Amino acid sequence: MTLLLSEAAGKEEAAVPFKRDRISDGIYVFTSGVYAEVTATVIFTSEGAIVVDTLPFPQETRFIREFLNQRRTKALYVINTHSHADHIYGTYLFPEAEVIAHYQCRRLMERHAEEALAAAKQQTPRLAEVKIRYPELLFNDAMTLRIGGKTLPCMRSRIG
Repeated sequence: MTLLLSEAAGKEEAAVPFKRDRISDGIYVFTSGVYAEVTATVIFTSEGAIVVDTLPFPQETRFIREFLNQRRTKALYVINTHSHADHIYGTYLFPEAEVIAHYQCRRLMERHAEEALAAAKQQTPRLAEVKIRYPELLFNDAMTLRIGGKTLPCMRSRIG
């Protein structure tokens, strides 16, 4: 399903293309129409939702929040798969959730995220409200999240 989100841009309305796909029962993928077709995923459980990555622009991640609200659930966890801006910038919009990531993701965020965000805000006013939210629950090689009848293995990806 392709949607158009409206965002107040001063006195003008700007349409933002946005895509939501149902992958299977209780799993949805949201694709940015603004930046490089990056994705975020929502996994519903009987206890609440797990959000895997967020989208870079607040208006897109707010749509994900609204999607959860419409289903009368909240995000229990946000999993940051890595430290790139297009995966972490929306994390602050889920203050009720615990943030999970590999320890290296947090380490890279501590080194680069604030400076990178400050530069991005100068170039892209739509990022003005974004705040970096750091992962609290860290793992080394692997971790298994069991919640609401779902099991999600989280593991470090080794390249090369």
